[in-house]
Amino acid sequence: MKEIDKLEYEQASEDWRHRDHLTWQIPAVLVVVGGLLVAEAYKLPYGVPTWVKIALLLLAFGLSLSLTLALIHNLLVQKQDKEIIKEINPQTRRFCFRKVGSYALSILSVGISIFLLVVCYMSICSTF
Repeated sequence: MKEIDKLEYEQASEDWRHRDHLTWQIPAVLVVVGGLLVAEAYKLPYGVPTWVKIALLLLAFGLSLSLTLALIHNLLVQKQDKEIIKEINPQTRRFCFRKVGSYALSILSVGISIFLLVVCYMSICSTF
């Protein structure tokens, strides 16, 4: 392996590892922060204006949507890094097992976003 190939391989591998950590951290943030926002929206005391509940739910949905898009972008860039790594060293096979979990997380994030959109819609419809 040439020196330039070795350097590119190491950089792509490091980027891939960093993105792999992000892939597993993004849904955790989504579930924790989004869950807190939804919980707070539904435990507001009586007399608080309905728009506050709707605002919290819309904030949870916006967070969910943006983190889902970030996760999908992260997975696409990670896929490009994987192709660079395999192009330099075709015998690299360490990436196969994580792919299923990563894509399952992105599907879960999309599902959470859709769920929050439905909850927001139902809250808005019940107000009017």
